Amino acid sequence: PEFQGNVIGDVQKNDMRYYVYLSEGTQMIRIVPADHFPLHISFADYGIKRVVGKSVYDLVVEETQGDLTTGNDFTGTFTEDAEITGMTAAQICLLGFDYDVGRNGKAQNYAKAQKYYRIAAEQGYAEAQWRLGYLNKEARGGDKNYDEAMKWLKASANQGNAYGQYYLGNMYLYAEGVRMDEAEAAKWYRMSAEQGNSNAQYNLGYLHLKGLGVTKDTLAAVDWYVKAAIQGHSTAAYELGKMYESGKGI
Repeated sequence: PEFQGNVIGDVQKNDMRYYVYLSEGTQMIRIVPADHFPLHISFADYGIKRVVGKSVYDLVVEETQGDLTTGNDFTGTFTEDAEITGMTAAQICLLGFDYDVGRNGKAQNYAKAQKYYRIAAEQGYAEAQWRLGYLNKEARGGDKNYDEAMKWLKASANQGNAYGQYYLGNMYLYAEGVRMDEAEAAKWYRMSAEQGNSNAQYNLGYLHLKGLGVTKDTLAAVDWYVKAAIQGHSTAAYELGKMYESGKGI
């Protein structure tokens, strides 16, 4: 699997154990298996506010029938419509994801993805909420609907989902169905960035660099660019390189 977040260096594997080194202060990590739904782990759910330097944390993830004990990732084959009765919201969301990206024998179909995301979203599942909001924002599976996008992205963001927070910030920054509000965008970007979302980290750095919605602070911009670049954000790395070359903020 791929480990995303404030990961330092290469992930080491020994038998079925993975050793992941995280930067101090990290609050979440995302695990992306090769053929499963992404697993989002917020350390606060396990009583850990943030990663402390020179500490070791042992997380055990056990696969059960159809899901993981954390409730965010599922395996197996899921059937449609009549047989979704009894499925968890996360399982229904996964069925939507199959149609969203076209996998597990499903042809890509955004309308069906929206259908299943909506069922899960209405049950309060944050992952489905932000995915449904995103499809509405990008006119995938229907007409562009900023009202629906705002509704579901905000619902997800208010539950602490980093992706919902990031895309909600985009709506405010780019005036997508709302009046442009750079301060509101910065608020949501910061929430997402503090959870390790590299896109939010880059955008927040840019706002600090330009003084948009936040105090102009080149050092803060560099700090967020570095965090994003460490995670492989190419634009952050490029902008950071330009700043080093010119000596701006360094």
